[in-house]
Amino acid sequence: MKADQIELLLEQRQATAISYSRSRGLRADMTRLALRSDADIGPGLKDRIEELRRDLALDAVLVLDRAGQLVAASGSDALRTLSPEFVAEAKHSMASGKPISHYLHQDTRLPGAPVLLDYITPLPATAGSPGIVGAIVLREYAHNRLSHLMQEWPTSSPTAESLLVRRDGDEVLYLSEVRH
Repeated sequence: MKADQIELLLEQRQATAISYSRSRGLRADMTRLALRSDADIGPGLKDRIEELRRDLALDAVLVLDRAGQLVAASGSDALRTLSPEFVAEAKHSMASGKPISHYLHQDTRLPGAPVLLDYITPLPATAGSPGIVGAIVLREYAHNRLSHLMQEWPTSSPTAESLLVRRDGDEVLYLSEVRH
């Protein structure tokens, strides 16, 4: 049951990222930015992604250019750092033209080495301009999004618990808090 709830949550976030990647205003801003550096785009783009972050209760929304470089962000400054692994994932998403869910990865470059959920979705150019102009990233702390699902058992129990783990090389990475 918990696995189904988590899977549904992740699918909904991915669908949301795809939906916002189709936003004409965001795509138009990114197309203009890709074709020429336009300082006038910055404030509008930042306002647009701040509204998205706030409306969806996300920890951060990032907008990347075709090279995987950050061009706009909303949310915590700490979540604006992009690891080489993340940039590679974003470039892969843009090259393929397909969204990537970079689920449950630990970014050791960020303060506290948090476990993150990232939804990377390419931004196609507007009509008349070919290709992908960048990507939008919905970013969440996994603990914030999943802890309530992991801590609640279907019935009250002093001993039962659910754990969310991931293999990390030869080690196990605990993605949820261990009660016992």
